[in-house]
Amino acid sequence: MYNPYIETPAIARAMADNEADWAYTYAKEEQEEADNQPSDPVMLLPVSEELFATLKENISTGEISVESVLNGNYDLTEEQRAEIESL
Repeated sequence: MYNPYIETPAIARAMADNEADWAYTYAKEEQEEADNQPSDPVMLLPVSEELFATLKENISTGEISVESVLNGNYDLTEEQRAEIESL
């Protein structure tokens, strides 16, 4: 396809390279901006006595692991954490 603004293949290649450079630079800047955004705060789930009993039961049946509870988003008290670690 003839483009009157591009008279030689060398100019066409230079224009394509320039467009690719701009696209790369734009994408890189967008990624850096996204990386510099603060992450969402972690919401911890309050652990009631009922939930704590359910967590212990699920650990004993093998449905969940001790590590998943300790590393999960549960707001365990020190006593609850110690009891879970002992399972």
